[in-house]
Amino acid sequence: MKAKAARRKVSKQARTLTILIGSPTAGQKVTAGTLIVSGIASETGGNPAEPNEIAEVTIECGGSTVDAELGPPPQPEKGVVGFSAAVNATYNGELRIKATAIDDMERSVATSVTVVVSGGVVLPILPGSPWTNYVQTQSITPQFFGEPRSLDDLVVIVRLAEANGGKVHAMGSTYSFSDCAMTPGYMVETRGLRKPIQTVQQALLGPMPAGFDVYHVEAGILIRELYQNLGALNCALETMGGTSGQTIAGAISTGTHGGDYRMGPLADSVLALHLVGAGGTQYWIEPATGAITDPGLLHQYVVPDIDVNNIFHDDDLFNACLVSLGCMGIVYAVVLRVRTPQYDLHETTVESTWTDFLGAAKTYLNDSSKRFLQVAIVPYRDSSNVNKCLVTTRQEKPATQPGTRPGFTPSDFLDAVCNLIHTASLDDYAAIITAIKDIWSQPISFNQKIVKTAQLLLSKTDGWVFLTENYWSLMKLLWPAAEFQGYSYSVMDTTYNSTPDAALPSYSIELFFPVDSANGQLGFVDFVNGALDAINGATSTFLLGYISLRFTGATRAYLGMQQWNQTCAVEISVLQGIGGEEDLLTQILNMGLKMGGLPHWGQLIDRGVQGSRTMYPKFAQWRNAYRRLSNNFATQTFQNALSVRWELTTP
Repeated sequence: MKAKAARRKVSKQARTLTILIGSPTAGQKVTAGTLIVSGIASETGGNPAEPNEIAEVTIECGGSTVDAELGPPPQPEKGVVGFSAAVNATYNGELRIKATAIDDMERSVATSVTVVVSGGVVLPILPGSPWTNYVQTQSITPQFFGEPRSLDDLVVIVRLAEANGGKVHAMGSTYSFSDCAMTPGYMVETRGLRKPIQTVQQALLGPMPAGFDVYHVEAGILIRELYQNLGALNCALETMGGTSGQTIAGAISTGTHGGDYRMGPLADSVLALHLVGAGGTQYWIEPATGAITDPGLLHQYVVPDIDVNNIFHDDDLFNACLVSLGCMGIVYAVVLRVRTPQYDLHETTVESTWTDFLGAAKTYLNDSSKRFLQVAIVPYRDSSNVNKCLVTTRQEKPATQPGTRPGFTPSDFLDAVCNLIHTASLDDYAAIITAIKDIWSQPISFNQKIVKTAQLLLSKTDGWVFLTENYWSLMKLLWPAAEFQGYSYSVMDTTYNSTPDAALPSYSIELFFPVDSANGQLGFVDFVNGALDAINGATSTFLLGYISLRFTGATRAYLGMQQWNQTCAVEISVLQGIGGEEDLLTQILNMGLKMGGLPHWGQLIDRGVQGSRTMYPKFAQWRNAYRRLSNNFATQTFQNALSVRWELTTP
């Protein structure tokens, strides 16, 4: 019989679909190499006049899936077929083998056995070596690096780490500025876990509302890979942050957001989590309110290896696990609510001033025709004591094609700097221009060229004044006031179609405030004004960056920073290399914490002023959920330095 029988459209009748792995048996010790998996699959019942037929059997093992050959069973019986497939048993230790049978009505059922492999390759765990995050603010030498390529690998790594007394943490894309993404024990590189799964559809309670669908995918996928996969299905993300190099799990777990002021952050698009927790125990977690799956169907068709007692439809547990900094376990897979069909965003950026924006802020935030609001403020005041800014809005349009963001060339920027220096007639301006052109001829990144240029100018007598007076002109080159339109991802991802730096040495803080404060005023204004005063008063250093305001709706995540109906996120990012700028950022961060701002878990978070879990109104519910998954705080597998400082995971 062929490996895949033709599927027929048949009338829907009551049928029983079963599958059994006969060899190897559960717990059997096998030698690494080619392993023959065999068994029987059957479909009985239904209309006797119509055939009962198994159309396909697949075997999943070690992250790979193969089609089994179908044939007569050892004892021929109507509706029963035998199956056999050769798989590779590569790594020593436990290996899960999963068999899935699909009938001619495209129903499926799965079963699995776990065997013990010896004589093979040691699981993909490498000795630790010095590690630095992408933005070069954190470094560590962990004990080991784990590189799982399957769910089985991930489970075994967690168990092995615990057996050796080590902590475990997923490292994602290393975008975090803080130490929430590191551990001295086992750092787990999840980039090998990025395949679409798409089995959850077999357990859905019903269809999604019009305009929405679900997408089930391994959580190590990069956001740029994710939105490309969705695009091929004529689907799109609801929202995302401004870059796409993070893994979906990393972005969710730290509260990453965009500026869509009528919806929550990316984490609020998550409908379910498949988590590997302490002891390698697997959990399926989704909310009770708005649940999408039937637990029985879920266990039968989607996650047969998860104990039925570990399938949770629980609001508190789900809301706690959404943003949990990796403390609850490692997210293996997620189910996302996505938009369908694909849609365009039309972006408009206009010039304004900080004062004028404040006068119009409520009008912007109440505009139902748009969905996005961002304000990029020049940190330095001009000769009229005014802070210029760029205000960006977006609105949805029918889908067309990917868009190209208005930009500039490095030579345009170099020419503009040199022209400004010549016009300002700085002392020895000709020599300065020659030196700057030499910098821009070097084989270094664009950002490094900007830093070196700023360092050179700041070394001159009038350099600080020159940079502050011309900052607006230079910022407009990098961030032009313009319009463009394209597929949603090509607009939301400000790095779309560009090559990121191999490393981006920088510092960034971000604090979250309510749009509406208790006194009826805009809740973020005092902090922004205080930051502007601090920046303009710090003449011994220079802030080589910007102040950005973005606005979001509330999140359901207990540790999400968006704790108000409308939240303003104030971000201050700078390139590294200017003496004193880190101290200036620390001063501003601590001022914001004292004003009640919630810091972004993935940014510079506590530097001199220690934050506390009590800043979050539902921290007690979060700790109760952690207690449930950590054996009442006794199992500290996923604890890290940040969670200890903030007293999140301490008894």
